[in-house]
Amino acid sequence: MPEDVVISIILTAYNDEERIPETIDRMAKTAGFDDCELVVVDDHSTDGTLDVIRSACSGIERALILPLPENGGVAAARRRGLAAASGRFIWFIDSDDAWPDQALSSWKAAISENPTADVIFGQARVIHLNGETRIIGARIGGSDRRSAFASLLSGNVRGHLWSKLFRRELLVGSDILGTTVHSDLAMTVSAMARAEVYAVTPARVYEYMLRPGSIIRSGRPRAESLIAIDQRLSAVLAADPTTATPEEHASFRHRFILLSLLTDSLNEGYTPIERRDLVRRVRQEIEWLAIARLARSGGSKQAALLAVAKLSSTTANLAARILIRAAR
Repeated sequence: MPEDVVISIILTAYNDEERIPETIDRMAKTAGFDDCELVVVDDHSTDGTLDVIRSACSGIERALILPLPENGGVAAARRRGLAAASGRFIWFIDSDDAWPDQALSSWKAAISENPTADVIFGQARVIHLNGETRIIGARIGGSDRRSAFASLLSGNVRGHLWSKLFRRELLVGSDILGTTVHSDLAMTVSAMARAEVYAVTPARVYEYMLRPGSIIRSGRPRAESLIAIDQRLSAVLAADPTTATPEEHASFRHRFILLSLLTDSLNEGYTPIERRDLVRRVRQEIEWLAIARLARSGGSKQAALLAVAKLSSTTANLAARILIRAAR
């Protein structure tokens, strides 16, 4: 490996022998890969994934293959990749997505333009199942933590890892929350809590392919992960109250955490009692004042659904079904 690796690209894989070779080959051919490294972590695949990873990486000088002795999930795989990475910055990618050929060059240009940045936000294109596309970017009012967190809590910065570049020191040794879903948001919150300087590049650096398994109705209950993220964010904000106002935090909790929990209450993975208890919890935590603030700040649809859910368990079920239909 070169002495100064600019970016370590971390790719985790599990039972993905069909897609992983193309992903590895595409990254090695991406412009600007010369002073970067590819760290591929196999999460103890039970098919031929590890073999095809070794074959695909055989001709790549700056590729590191890390097979795990047991399956530990994406958080454990990322921890292993981070421990071995040597780049000044970290970029996480997924095997089923893509990126523009100039993505690495764009990232490196952003690093040169923002040499003190700890986190750099890029732009991404989301490709839906029906072929429609939309651009998601980042809008922050300043380069400080206060501005960045305000944007995260308002939705102007998304929680996805693949549209961000992190200085390695932010992540190495940090407590990576091992959630089964929404793991990107969990790590984003943890990293941003340690960062001081933020920057945005207008360049498009990623293409996220929205697939059936990515959608809310994928079948995996999300409540445990959502509650863990909620607790982590609350702890971060409690440790440094200047990071966000209580109103900003409450707005995020209602707009994302509580509405997501409400939607998840219809997941078939819950027993009737678990579903009833989850709806009850959501209804108890919905606050009328937060609903009013959300409505005034442009979230009238979310506010209306929260208000409907607050009224009764029956209307909460109706609101959850409306959310499900809107996600399709």
